[in-house]
Amino acid sequence: MSGALTLGLCVLALVVVGLQLLASSKGMPGPGFPVVLGHAVAAIAAVVFQRQADRRQGSVAVLPVLLVAALTAATIWFFWWS
Repeated sequence: MSGALTLGLCVLALVVVGLQLLASSKGMPGPGFPVVLGHAVAAIAAVVFQRQADRRQGSVAVLPVLLVAALTAATIWFFWWS
């Protein structure tokens, strides 16, 4: 499940970067630098946490999985729903 969330964050970050580039080429403001940076940082952090979760076993792997879920929820909340 956390792998799917990580992939979703990475795809979402690429979409936001693409939208910013498209908007910039058309002379429009686009999502803005803070939103693009926030999505990129969240995607990179999720990949790091997911990598840790994949390399650990047992109860030690639970924390990175929870961090991926929390990071995904925070990204969606702050950049899309609020």
